[in-house]
Amino acid sequence: MSRRKTNQKTEALPVELTFKTLGRIYAPTDLPSGCTYASYPVFGEVDLDRVKVYFSARDARNKSSIYSQTFSFQGGKLVKDAGESMLELSYDQCGDFAKDGISMGSYLSQPHAEWIYFLGWHLTQDVPWRNSIGLMQKAREGNAKWMPVDHPVIPLSDENPHSLSYPWVIKNGEGYEAYYGSNRIWGQDGRMEHVIKKSRSRDGLQWDHLSGHLFELSAAETAFSRPAITPFEDGYLMVLSVKGGDGRYTMQWKYSENLENWKSVNAVIEGAREEWESNERAYGSPFFHKGDLYVLYNGDGYGKTGFGALKLVNHE
Repeated sequence: MSRRKTNQKTEALPVELTFKTLGRIYAPTDLPSGCTYASYPVFGEVDLDRVKVYFSARDARNKSSIYSQTFSFQGGKLVKDAGESMLELSYDQCGDFAKDGISMGSYLSQPHAEWIYFLGWHLTQDVPWRNSIGLMQKAREGNAKWMPVDHPVIPLSDENPHSLSYPWVIKNGEGYEAYYGSNRIWGQDGRMEHVIKKSRSRDGLQWDHLSGHLFELSAAETAFSRPAITPFEDGYLMVLSVKGGDGRYTMQWKYSENLENWKSVNAVIEGAREEWESNERAYGSPFFHKGDLYVLYNGDGYGKTGFGALKLVNHE
C-alpha cells in the first residue's frame, strides 16, 4: 500500500520500494501522423477515473512540441482513451529561445490556472545546444488555450552558464522550488558533466538561484536529469534519471524529509522487461491516484519506443 504525505511522523525512511510494471501504455503508433517519439511523460489533472498525460513528440524536422493524451484507470491499469493525441503548444509559439523545439518539464495545478514548465531547445555551433527553461499557462475559465511566457523564466546565467535541462517545479509553503539539470562542463566534443541545481521563487516567474548542486556524479556517471518529486509518507520521493558511461539511462530513487538532505532508496520492479524497454527505463514521473503511487516512464531511446507505467505495490 502506498500513501501520500501525512501529518504522522514516519519512524524511518523507506529503504526499498517494490513496483509492478503495467507495461507500455503509449506506443509510437499512437502518435499523430508525421510525429515520432513520445518523450518525458508527465501527469496533469487527475480525477476519479482519468488522468491527462503531457509529453513531447517530434515533427518531421526533428523539432518537438507538447502533446497530451487522456488515460482511464481500469482494473488497476492505465488504458489510453479513444481519439488522437492533442497538440497543446507548438515550439514556434515560444520565441527564439525555443526555436528548435520544446520538451515537457513539469505540470503544476494552480487555483485559477494550469502551468507547465518546459525546456526550450536552442541549437548552436560552438556546442550542441544551449537550452533554457520556459513557462506556459492556461486559465481555467472557458475554452482557454495555453499561452507561453515570451522569455525564459530560468535563463542561462553566471550560475548556469552552459545549458539547462528538464525542470521540475513544486509548491513549497508560500513559494516555489525548481529542480533542474545544469551543465558543469560542455564542449564541442559533447563531453559534459550534468548536475542537478535548485532555485527558489515567490511567484514562479522570478527565480533566485542557489549555489552548488544536489548530488555528485560517480566515475561511471556523466549526467543526472529530470528530478521528479512527489510528497511521500512524511517526506518527499524523487525519481532521478542517470546517464552512465555507456550512454544508457536508468532511474534512481531518493527520499528526503525536508527537500534538503536526500538519501538513496532501492527500488525493485517486478516483471520481465519488454522489448520496448530492454535497454533503458528513464524519465520517471510519479503521481498518486486514490492513494496509490504510479510512475510514468520512457523506455529505450528516451521516448523513441513510447512510454509505460509502474505501480507501487509495497515498501518497507
